[in-house]
Amino acid sequence: MAGFPVNPIDGQLYTSPNQTEYQYVLASNSWRIVGLLEQGNPGATGVAGVAGATGAGVQGSTGVGAQGSTGTEGVEGATGTQGSTGGQGETGAGIQGVQGTTGSEGALGSTGTQGSTGLRGLIGPEGSTGLQGSEGETGVGTQGTTGAGIQGSTGEQGPTGSKGNDGVTGEQGITGVANFTRGSTFPPSPQDRQLYWDNEDEITYFYDERSDSWIDISSGAIPVAGPAGLDGVTGAEGATGPIAINYAQTVTVAKSGGDYTSVQAAIDSISDASAIKPYTVLIYPGTYTEDITMEAWVSLRGVGDLASTVIAGTNSAPLLAFDGTFSVSIIENIVLDLRPTANAQSVLSVTNGVHQIVGCKLSVISATDDIAANVLDLNGGVVVVRNSNIDYNMDGNSLNARTHSIVTISGTVTYDFTNGCFFNIDIDDVNDEVTLFEEEVGAVVTNGRLLDTVIEIDANNASFTGVISMFDVKGSSPEKSIQNSYVRLRSAGFGERYAFRLDSSGDTGSIKSTANQIRVEGFDKNYSFQIAEGDRFVSHFDDIIADSGATGAGELSLASSTFDGHMSMTDYACQVYDSTGGTDVHTAGGLAVPFDAQTMVDSIYTHSTVTNNSRVYATHAGLYKISYSLGFVTDADARRNVRAYVRKNGSTELTPSMSYDYVRQTANSNGTCTALFYARLEGGDYLELMGEQASTQTGSASAVANASWIMVELIRGLTLN
Repeated sequence: MAGFPVNPIDGQLYTSPNQTEYQYVLASNSWRIVGLLEQGNPGATGVAGVAGATGAGVQGSTGVGAQGSTGTEGVEGATGTQGSTGGQGETGAGIQGVQGTTGSEGALGSTGTQGSTGLRGLIGPEGSTGLQGSEGETGVGTQGTTGAGIQGSTGEQGPTGSKGNDGVTGEQGITGVANFTRGSTFPPSPQDRQLYWDNEDEITYFYDERSDSWIDISSGAIPVAGPAGLDGVTGAEGATGPIAINYAQTVTVAKSGGDYTSVQAAIDSISDASAIKPYTVLIYPGTYTEDITMEAWVSLRGVGDLASTVIAGTNSAPLLAFDGTFSVSIIENIVLDLRPTANAQSVLSVTNGVHQIVGCKLSVISATDDIAANVLDLNGGVVVVRNSNIDYNMDGNSLNARTHSIVTISGTVTYDFTNGCFFNIDIDDVNDEVTLFEEEVGAVVTNGRLLDTVIEIDANNASFTGVISMFDVKGSSPEKSIQNSYVRLRSAGFGERYAFRLDSSGDTGSIKSTANQIRVEGFDKNYSFQIAEGDRFVSHFDDIIADSGATGAGELSLASSTFDGHMSMTDYACQVYDSTGGTDVHTAGGLAVPFDAQTMVDSIYTHSTVTNNSRVYATHAGLYKISYSLGFVTDADARRNVRAYVRKNGSTELTPSMSYDYVRQTANSNGTCTALFYARLEGGDYLELMGEQASTQTGSASAVANASWIMVELIRGLTLN
C-alpha cells in the first residue's frame, strides 16, 4: 500500500487521504484498518499464545493499540495470534472487532539505586507514586499519562474463536490517545493526548496538555513520556502544622558519630538558612547540658523515644530562646529540662515568628527555696503547642511571697495548645501566687485557644494561704477560648482559688468556655470566676464545681451549664406595679402607666411611687432583661385594639418591646399585652410602660388594678456568692 510510513512501530496510527485509519501490527508486519465510524468488518477473536518467559524489564508507559470496529456477525474465524490492544476512539454502532495480540516481553532492566530515607517534617501535599524505571540517579521520574486507544463502534458480538497457545509477553505499547476528531479548525477545550485530523492539510495532530500545543505526528509516532525513576523510600509522617516546610538540609548532633556533639555548635554552623532553604538539626539520644539560641529557619528534632533526647539548661539564660528574627520553626520530640537555682528563669522565650512545639516535654523542677520561674515567656509571635507536657514542680519554701506564672504573656501574641496537652503544676509553698496563663497589662492576645487539654494545679501545703488561678487576664485582648478540657484546681490548705480572673485594662477581656469540666476545691474560698466590670465570661455546656461561686461586676453568661455552688442574684432587680388602675391606655399618642406600688427596687435602681411614678431609673450601665404586662378592660360595646411598648427617656421606643391585644365588641371585656426583651442601658436612663390606641376605633380602655407591671433585671453584672 503506497503512502504508509516507512519503518513503523508497533501500534502506530496512520490515516490515508481517503480518511481510512490504519494501525501497524508488528507481530504480523501489516497495516490493519481500525475505527471506521460507519461500520467495521467482522473479525475472529484472537487467541492467547503460548506463555513466554517472564522478564523483569523496564516498564514503559501504559498504552493500548487501536481496537477495530465491530461489524455485523460473521462466521467463526480461524484461530490467530493475539493482536495488540486497540486504542480507544469515538463510540460507534459497529460490531466488536478483533483483539490485538500481546507484544513480546522486554529485556530485564537493571535495578536502580535506592533513595535515602526522607526526613520527617510537616505534612505537605501528597506526591504521586512513581513507576519503577531503569537504573539511574535516585529520584522520582515523571509518570506518563495513561490513555486508551481509539475504540471502534460497538455492534453485535461475533462468535468466539478457539483458544490458541499463549504468546510471549512483549514490550508495552505506546500510550493511547483520548479521542479522535476531524475538521478544518482545531477543536476547543481539547483533552490531553487527543488526535485531530485536518481535512484540508491531511495532517494528523496530537494535543499535549503540558505544553498546551498541537503537535504534527504525520511522520512519526505519538509522543510518549519517558520511563519513571525509582520510588524513593517513604519518609516518616511529619507533624501537622499551619505551614508545610521541606527540610531538605540537615545537621546531626550525637554523643559520637554525628556532625557535632553540641546542639548550639550545630546551629552556629548554619549560615545560609532561609525561608526557601530551612534546616533541621537532628539530635540523637543523650543529655546535652547547654542553653540554646535559635537561628532563623532552623528546627530541632529529637531522634528516638521522647525521654531519650534531653536538653538541660544551665540557669544562665532562657533554656531555649529565638533570636527575634521572623522565621518558622519546629521543636519536636525533645525534653527541655530546667532545674533553676535562681529566681526568674524560663524554659522557652519567644518574641517573633511562628513556632511549633510538637510532642515535647517542657519541665521546671526545683527544690530551691524562695524562687519562682516560668515555662513559656511569650512577648510576641505565634506559638502552637501540640501533644506536649508542661510540668512545673516547686518543692522549696519561699521566705517571701513569689508569683509563679507558668505562661507569661507580655506582647502581641497568638497561642494554641491542642491535641492532648497536659499541664501538671505542683506548688509546696504557703503564700505564693500561681497563675497558669498570666496576661500582663499591655499584652494583646490576638487569638488564644486551649483545646482537648488537661490542667491540674495543686497547692500541696496544708498551710497554703495564697491565690491560684488558671487565667489572669489584665491585658487588652479579644475573646479567648477553652474547649473540651478538664480543669482541676485543688488545695490541701486555705487561700483563694479562681478558675478564671478577668480585669482587662481596656474592659474588653472575654473568655468563652465550652464543654469543659471545671473543679475548684479544697480552698477557703473556691471561686469559679472573678469578672471585673466591663469584662465578660461565657460558659456553654460546662460542668462547674466551685463552692464559693463567682464574684465581680462583669458579665457572666451561663448557657446550658451546670453550676454546683451558691448562685444568687443580689442588688440587680426591680419590679413595680399599678395597684390602682384606671389609666386610659387606648388613646392616640399613648399614655404612660403610673406605678404606685413596688415589689423590689434594688440599689442600682430608683423609683418613686409619688413623683414621676411611671419612671424606673437605672443607675448602672449594662445589658438588661425587661418584661412587662399591661392588663386592660373595655368600657363600652366597642372594639378595642391596644398597643403596648417600653419607652426610654420620654421619647425613644425600645425595640423589640412592642405587643398588641384585640378585644371584640363586648362591654367589660379584658385584654393583656405582654413582652420580654433585652436592651442595653446607660447609667441615668429611665423606662416607662406605654399603652395607646392601635386602630381607628375610638373609645377608652382602662388599665386594671394590679394587672400592669414592669420588671427590669441587670444580667451583665451577676454577683454569685
